[in-house]
Amino acid sequence: MGRKHIRILNRWWQGGAATVAAAAETADESFLITHAGITAEFWTTILGGPPTAAEAARRINNLARTGADPVFRAGIFLHGTSDPSAGPLWAETATELLPGWADRRLPFSQIHGHNSITTWRAPDTPVARTGIDALVTIDHAAKHETVHLDGGRLIGIDPDHRETPTTPWHAFELDGTVTAC
Repeated sequence: MGRKHIRILNRWWQGGAATVAAAAETADESFLITHAGITAEFWTTILGGPPTAAEAARRINNLARTGADPVFRAGIFLHGTSDPSAGPLWAETATELLPGWADRRLPFSQIHGHNSITTWRAPDTPVARTGIDALVTIDHAAKHETVHLDGGRLIGIDPDHRETPTTPWHAFELDGTVTAC
């Protein structure tokens, strides 16, 4: 990333145009939207278990504004070891986000990017999802994966773009109200 892009992102961050979390409400579901999702451990110990997506987004953004380390805590991606309380910017789906919610009720659904449990660039390659295949719905054309859990869904929308875009893919669309908290 060049200096110009870093300056733009810093200006967005300082001006409040960029946030770590947002909440969305549809007619029948609430969503927390973050880059990597929030782990069950992060939700419980760092956020204090907020009951709504809007409250979780507000608490995350307040922590980010104060520079609180837990929001930016990395796990397996940067440190090589899984951290169940990795923050909403760095949680890895298969080893940090999903395992904590597998045996706990989601308080609301989540939409995240960052990475997937599905290998989009090699769709014929087996995916490391042993034991949860029945819970996963995959939209190969849109490059969205949905893990259906008790209380809600974890919706991954990372199409694995790198130097060249992964095609085809589609944005994830909701019909509702989005709130940056």
